[in-house]
Amino acid sequence: MIAIASSISFVLASLGDGSVYQLLIRKPWSVKANASNITASAIDSISFPLIAFGSLMPGIIAGQFIAKVGGGFIWSLILRKR
Repeated sequence: MIAIASSISFVLASLGDGSVYQLLIRKPWSVKANASNITASAIDSISFPLIAFGSLMPGIIAGQFIAKVGGGFIWSLILRKR
C-alpha cells in the first residue's frame, strides 16, 4: 500500500506542479519554480499519508511540507545563480 500511495501522490503532485508552473509561465523563473514547488509539496504531503494510512496526520504533514518547501527554496537559490 505504501508503494501505491507513493506512486499516486507523485502523479498528483507532478500534475499540480506542472499546472501551476504553466499558469505562471510569464513570471520570473524563481516565482514559477517556488510557487509550483509549494503546490506540489502541499499535494504530496497531504495525499501520501491520507492514501497510505487512511487519515490526516497534521504533524507529519506539516513537517514534510516545511522540509520540501525549504529544500526546494534552497535549490532554487543554488540553481538561479548558475
